[in-house]
Amino acid sequence: MAGQRTREAFDLARESVRTRERYGDTHWGKSLLTCRRLVEAGVRFVQCQAEFRHDPAVANITTFDDHSVNANIFQAYEAKMPHFDWPAYFSATGMGSPSAVIVGQPDYLAAADSLLANTPIATWREYLASKLLDAYANELSSPFVQARFDFRGKVLNGQQEQRARWKRGVTEVELGLGDAAGKLYVARHFKPEAKARMDALIRNLREAYSLGIDSLEWMTPATKARAKDKLLEQRDQGIVRQYVGQGYIDDLVSKNNWASMAWSGDVFYYKELGGAPDLEFVVPSEGGVIWTGPLQIPVQAEHPADAHAFMDFYYRPEIAAMVTDWVLYMTPVDGVHDIMLEKAKNLTGADRQYYETLANSPLLFPPDDPASANLYEYKAFDGKEFEEYSALFQQVVNG
Repeated sequence: MAGQRTREAFDLARESVRTRERYGDTHWGKSLLTCRRLVEAGVRFVQCQAEFRHDPAVANITTFDDHSVNANIFQAYEAKMPHFDWPAYFSATGMGSPSAVIVGQPDYLAAADSLLANTPIATWREYLASKLLDAYANELSSPFVQARFDFRGKVLNGQQEQRARWKRGVTEVELGLGDAAGKLYVARHFKPEAKARMDALIRNLREAYSLGIDSLEWMTPATKARAKDKLLEQRDQGIVRQYVGQGYIDDLVSKNNWASMAWSGDVFYYKELGGAPDLEFVVPSEGGVIWTGPLQIPVQAEHPADAHAFMDFYYRPEIAAMVTDWVLYMTPVDGVHDIMLEKAKNLTGADRQYYETLANSPLLFPPDDPASANLYEYKAFDGKEFEEYSALFQQVVNG
């Protein structure tokens, strides 16, 4: 894999424009072209993974064949994969002797068995070593990190710059310690009395929201019912594939969905940093919703002076700039935009480009008057309305 011919195989620009167009400017097309070039360069074992649709009525794109009913793997390995020692595999992985294992794609077993029988052990070792290095490249030294990015970032996803090292480091720590640190924090600080205070806070917030709700004609029960029926009609006719929760962004990034209601911060992150540069955030002609989350001090708070001090600290421009840099959502604090511009001015290369992107993005710094950008505030629900709308939408989501 370290030879000159192999390294050049990853450079798809060496192919003619016509060839690249015939393979297609997609993840799958680029993967196939790269596989062909690797074989031509002498690599003896190459793996390509396809995406395909199950059933047009479902229109679900996947990377595996979902034969979830094929649970009898023991007959499968005897009939289709006799060269693989399944009992030894289960024992080595600590699974013991499972009573049933779902086979995602039975035909794969036969193809894999043929490879096992006809591929030299040395080739398997090279292949598995390359897979291991690929999986852990980001935890290894810089040459491995760069090699993985050159292929997966540049060739497959079109990224031109690697994320800043400190951002990748923070992400690694968060992924590795997030749940463990969260459990420690909850055990130490979220006592039953704290939970009771939080429940009371939520009740107070709902009551406070209800004070500002106007009586609107379109909020009648009949209108709510018609809206629910319309959503169900769109779903059942395939106009809308499905209604999802916060996981919507995964379908957009994988191109399983072409359009969705979305949070601007999610789109900004994946467009600029997360390897999906073709994502766009568009406000429809009917208008969009602008969401704000104010800092509030509960009634009878034990330490209101500390809360005031924290708010003052949080709204200092240099601190708000750090928050905006991390969460990638718009900020209400004056001066953050100037700080971003100044950072870009004093940096070079990818870091400068990054802060110029932040400073010039309307997703982070919208017009002073949101209405001029066709953005409007959420309608606030009281507790009863919130429960009504949640119940209606659950019927839409779950059928």
